[in-house]
Amino acid sequence: MYSHLHLRILSSVVIFIIFTFVTVLSRKGYVVLIGLVGLFMGIEWRRMTYKTSYAKYGLILIMPILCLLYLRFFYNYHFALLYFYGIWATDTFAMLGGKTFGGPKLVRKISPLKTWSGLLCGCIASAMIWDMGYYFFELRSLSVNPLFYGFINGLVAQASDIFISYFKRKSDIKDSGNLIPGHGGFLDRFDSIIFSAPLLLWMLK
Repeated sequence: MYSHLHLRILSSVVIFIIFTFVTVLSRKGYVVLIGLVGLFMGIEWRRMTYKTSYAKYGLILIMPILCLLYLRFFYNYHFALLYFYGIWATDTFAMLGGKTFGGPKLVRKISPLKTWSGLLCGCIASAMIWDMGYYFFELRSLSVNPLFYGFINGLVAQASDIFISYFKRKSDIKDSGNLIPGHGGFLDRFDSIIFSAPLLLWMLK
């Protein structure tokens, strides 16, 4: 019997492999993949908010999906890879840092498990991924230092997470769905893209 952590790790590895291969090998496949992510995020948002007055805010989900599609078609595909690796590193190390170091809560009323130490660990992980990956892939299009961008991207990715957590709290649910074992729904797994994907395009030359 798999524990919640084992399921989370397993599904994360599967998602990592799928996104890596599809992003590298096929533009059409990438469009389908990102389109499916957007579709399921929209469905989960609708299911979560259909009885509320803020269902219309789900339109905000369109922007990051368009940004991710634009990123793959008009920039080196390594940017898309590095983007996903960065937000996943943020998510992973924010969780590990929070569990390891604990400390003051970040937004107790919205997401009681998040801590300031986790926030910092997530930002540092994102900064390191971007700094190493940017030079490894020999990328040149960022308008700012990749270490600085990675840190800011970690902040914005976690702000996106808190944004969705706020609406989940308002809807009195823990997870947006159950399609991704160990994570919940697509909104739970990909909430980081909401503000961070537009940020990346803004930071590109």
